[in-house]
Amino acid sequence: GMYLRWLIDGKPNTPPSDPDTALQAKEILRKVAHEASAATNDSQSQSDWHSKKQNKTADEVESDAIAFAKWNAAMVYLQSAGDKTIGDRLARNDWYRAERALAVLLQSGGKPVVEFAPDEVPTYQFTCILLSSPRVSLYRRVDFRVEEMVRDGLLDEATELLLSGMTPGSTPASRAIGYRQAMGFLMSLVNDDLNDRCSHGCLLEFVEETQRATRAFAKRQFTWFRGEKDGRYVWLDTTKVTATELQEVVSGLFSGEFSGEDTQKREAGEKSVPKKEETKENSPAFDSTRGEADHATSQELKRYAPEQSIFVDEEASRESRTHVDALVQKIRKHRS
Repeated sequence: GMYLRWLIDGKPNTPPSDPDTALQAKEILRKVAHEASAATNDSQSQSDWHSKKQNKTADEVESDAIAFAKWNAAMVYLQSAGDKTIGDRLARNDWYRAERALAVLLQSGGKPVVEFAPDEVPTYQFTCILLSSPRVSLYRRVDFRVEEMVRDGLLDEATELLLSGMTPGSTPASRAIGYRQAMGFLMSLVNDDLNDRCSHGCLLEFVEETQRATRAFAKRQFTWFRGEKDGRYVWLDTTKVTATELQEVVSGLFSGEFSGEDTQKREAGEKSVPKKEETKENSPAFDSTRGEADHATSQELKRYAPEQSIFVDEEASRESRTHVDALVQKIRKHRS
């Protein structure tokens, strides 16, 4: 979303990265996070996490509470330093961008990233279309895609990154969703001296962690695009029409069959005046909710749990687990 905004509006003229300031920003946020970690004995904080993480062990709950407190403290610090909307813009635990945001504040005397205007605004005319689908069905597709990635080579790619000297979260590539979880999973096995084999439960825990991170990213994408300028994106629900009908609607948008004013009126629930007698503007593909979940969907999402389609049991995951064991031995040999 951010890169599309830069393409359309121009890249903000933020100060170039300065190594000394970047290091200062990192040290400040580390100190803030450390102080927050030391204060996690706060009973309210702990009770909040216990109430939300009933399916986790006490140690896992405590670890989550510490991470939660660290991130929230960092966001409060950045907001007090001048970046009032930082918490809405960043994904939780995106420390790389948090440090960059603080570095910009330090270099600019308190001016946040969002207040930097681009040097030059592109003169192109954009027609922006966003394809959406009901949240629950989208999440099911996300979960299945993660399983496919794990089965078809994600762990091999993560192994190559580790063999090249990268560590989880150390570079943009190793921070990417999927790679970060896969690299962390492999290293946890490499460093486990008590177990020589990857169990089904261990593999499933990694898969579900990656699924959660990917679903959270999808949710943030909905939030981001709903926050863009009114009328910038035309939202189309791909499940409401056939592929042919969807193509006709998209063709109509690009050919000028609908004006930008029409799409804004449609999203506002007003009646649009067709530019052609047989316009497709009343197609059910147009998503006036812009991907917003209704009450029933929101309740269903609260109860959502992944349903594995590939790694359904120990027998189904056996081949993948054997391959994981081989990758772990490969990494251990490389490190010795």
